[in-house]
Amino acid sequence: MRKKSFTVDLTKIKGGGEFQCPSCDNLISPDDESEETYTIIETVMGDEDYLERMVIQCSTCNNIINLEGFEALSEEEDVGIEVSEALPESKTGYRTLHTISQEDRSLGQVTVEYAQKEDVKAFKRFRKLRLGEPFKATVTLVNAEEASFKREDLQPIAKVVKKRFKGLVNQDIYIIEEKDGRKNVIGKASDL
Repeated sequence: MRKKSFTVDLTKIKGGGEFQCPSCDNLISPDDESEETYTIIETVMGDEDYLERMVIQCSTCNNIINLEGFEALSEEEDVGIEVSEALPESKTGYRTLHTISQEDRSLGQVTVEYAQKEDVKAFKRFRKLRLGEPFKATVTLVNAEEASFKREDLQPIAKVVKKRFKGLVNQDIYIIEEKDGRKNVIGKASDL
């Protein structure tokens, strides 16, 4: 059977970069570093050391997918969001607490939970977890309305959290808004 070739423009994908194979609908996520859903065939770098194009092969149907649009993604402006080191009240390897800020203005707190033996066992049918790796993050934005956050501003926060805590994917990141002592669940980063 002859392999088909498809092109996917990453700038047209909503969410955290996940997309379905154009041939077999296999879900392909950039967070999957295990190469269970796809294999990287070739990467092409641009003039200024940015990723210009990537060629991957779907592990389900073996068709070739050309990924384009990396240049536009690399041009996203630096939003100045920072996550602190673990706060003293953290329990290393179990749950860590961090402050999150933007240009020295406090936005709230990030709570990161790490996989324990029982989590690895409970999730083994759905996801490959390693003991001690981050598997859930809760971002609590305090008085987000005061900070003038819009829904589109939340995706860069999720990106910073994912980058800071390797192993997290968008579906692991929950965003909560706290205002006047009341908490309102905004949702998962994968739904933004």
